[in-house]
Amino acid sequence: MKITVLQKDLIKTLTSVSRFVSVRSQLPILTNIKLKAKNSKLIAQATNLEMSCSSPIGAQVEKAGEVAVNARVLVDLINSLKSERLCLFTEGESLKLESEGFKAVLSGLNTSDFPLIPDGFENEVKLPKDEFLDGLASTIFSCSLEPSRPALSGVLFIFGENVDLVASDGFRLSKKVIKTKTQLSSRFIVPKSVLVELLRLSSDVKTISLELKEEERQVIFVLDETVISSRLIEGDYPPFEKIIPNNSSISVNLNKDDFRDAIKTASVFARDSANILTLEIKEDLLKVGAKSANFGYQESIVSAKVEGPDITIPYNYRFIEDFLNVVKGESVILKFNGTTTPGVFLDAKDENFLHLIMPVKS
Repeated sequence: MKITVLQKDLIKTLTSVSRFVSVRSQLPILTNIKLKAKNSKLIAQATNLEMSCSSPIGAQVEKAGEVAVNARVLVDLINSLKSERLCLFTEGESLKLESEGFKAVLSGLNTSDFPLIPDGFENEVKLPKDEFLDGLASTIFSCSLEPSRPALSGVLFIFGENVDLVASDGFRLSKKVIKTKTQLSSRFIVPKSVLVELLRLSSDVKTISLELKEEERQVIFVLDETVISSRLIEGDYPPFEKIIPNNSSISVNLNKDDFRDAIKTASVFARDSANILTLEIKEDLLKVGAKSANFGYQESIVSAKVEGPDITIPYNYRFIEDFLNVVKGESVILKFNGTTTPGVFLDAKDENFLHLIMPVKS
């Protein structure tokens, strides 16, 4: 391999790809980034066997070839350089780097042991980029962090009449409906970890596509030319449809910013009381209160349009806070049926987004 690349392009790609490297693997090859030069491209690849990334950059390729180099050393070295252009070439299993006033030799590994990583797909499903990314951002925070519940540690993708994204940790649930037509009809669970990286890499992409490989139990996302693949989570997703209320006896419509300010104030005391606050609903107002055995108590009053009887319900303030952080509109709608059933939290501007939160048990 012998190529010339721009340092700024190389470090951007290496930084992104390095997040897919296995840090504590017993297989030395997985701590490396594979560099492959061909057809005017330098392709950087990494995997931890659960997920992988393949990302190309433009390069002046004089000789094709490939090598695997320790990810941490390579990223730190390239990031420290100020040279505009870098020359990379291999000698045996070593990678040599040269630029004006600089040269280095990095020990590498033979790429024959490097796992095969997808770098494209055959049956793509194009996704509406903005709607899809918004859908992920609106749901992913509800995934479970408990390893004992693997099915809840990812986002459920439901391809049918529309594309539905669902996430839940057993205490809350987020659902976003993406209005789009696809030829795919399937349900599968994608790990949160790979979706976090997808969101991180998608800030300036123009297109996003997906391919489901059911036999391999794998999903592939293509962000422009960057290819991300991941194993699917095995197991059945709980029947979440059963817990979504069909109607409600209490409805509250209020300003999002006023509600968020009240939650923020209550959190000062709630943090000392297992994160619990109370929503007290009365005619034309919502009281947000919290108390601490050590520091006292407080309550804030928010004007609201209320339909239904008075009720007081305890909630984990962090769950409400997470919901408010993804609301796009100026108003939110809260719907309740009692103190033991999930409350429905809605963005008044987005009819395709639904969020449920279970009350705290007394």
